[in-house]
Amino acid sequence: MPDLDKLACQEAQYIIDTHASLQKTADHFGRSQSSVHNDMRIRLPKVNPELAAKVDKILAENFAERTIRAGLATRAKWDEKRPLTIFTDKR
Repeated sequence: MPDLDKLACQEAQYIIDTHASLQKTADHFGRSQSSVHNDMRIRLPKVNPELAAKVDKILAENFAERTIRAGLATRAKWDEKRPLTIFTDKR
């Protein structure tokens, strides 16, 4: 296997072991997110289809959870900015 194929397998194993996102994997290996994405989507299925299937499942979970995490982060941000109000009955 050429070096890039070995690197793709190492990245895949890291994703499987840690359930990391593409960005976290790219940071860990010192590469760009697009390079890791290409490794997982193009190179890995040719080199090791079984490993690629496991990575696809994890990346699909991460993608599905992304909107939930973004919504929670937005809520937390606005909760910090929103002043506390005391509800009173003004009758």
